[in-house]
Amino acid sequence: MDLNHPLMQSVALPLLLALAGAGLLRHGDAARPARRAGAALGLSVLLASGWMLGWPLHPQGLTEKLPWLVAGALLAGLLLDAFRLSARVATLLGAVLWALALAWLRGASWPLAAAAWAAGSAVLAALAHTPAERASGPALLGPASLGVALLAFMLGSMLLFQLALLLACACAGLLPWLWPTPRVRFSAAAWLPASLAWLCTAWALLVLTPAKPGLLLPLLAGFAAERVLRHRRLPGRRALSEPLAVALLAALCAGGALLMATLGPAGAPAAGEDEPYYQPRW
Repeated sequence: MDLNHPLMQSVALPLLLALAGAGLLRHGDAARPARRAGAALGLSVLLASGWMLGWPLHPQGLTEKLPWLVAGALLAGLLLDAFRLSARVATLLGAVLWALALAWLRGASWPLAAAAWAAGSAVLAALAHTPAERASGPALLGPASLGVALLAFMLGSMLLFQLALLLACACAGLLPWLWPTPRVRFSAAAWLPASLAWLCTAWALLVLTPAKPGLLLPLLAGFAAERVLRHRRLPGRRALSEPLAVALLAALCAGGALLMATLGPAGAPAAGEDEPYYQPRW
């Protein structure tokens, strides 16, 4: 078994870490659904991305900084869960972290960074206000991550493809604990590091590939799926049908982004501090 094989790094490792980690963290948690077990998603993204990218003490490239940003977001999420702070406070803290991440990542003009901060803050707000005891959060993040992965593949960046696929598989690993019966909570320690990882990967897609900012608009729109469907009458038990409807609507938005990429003109790789073409170690 080659643990450095891309399938291990991007699929098996994050999925198994989230799936097994949630089961382990449930033990000893008196809350039902388990309050702290959702942190398995953040831990999965952190460990899998660190395994893939390493932990350079002086990260220079954009992608080298990702594990450190996820670690900071996971710590912030654990603190939010420990003090049981409101979704509004969690959104504000997430927006601050995203602003600091953009300042550290750099790589684009200030107007584009300001627009990315506003869009990212809206994504964080959408995930902060999803019901913690339903699978709507992973149902938003999973299709959006697959959308970024396929866009990165189409634009020639295998590294970003792996990172986005890693996040989608980590969400899939937590999903059985949330649906159809919620046994864990989609807490801040789950959605904050996962959403920051998605935002950083989408930002890297803009900086390191010829992707145009408009290409990400359908993916961003997909994060409104839960709010759009919140007050709609859905067939069957709402806790069962809502995540499916949310995932379907988010997947349609991701499909719109792929269609735009297919119909748009091809361009040359953008100049950036990271090499967008990844040569896997296998």
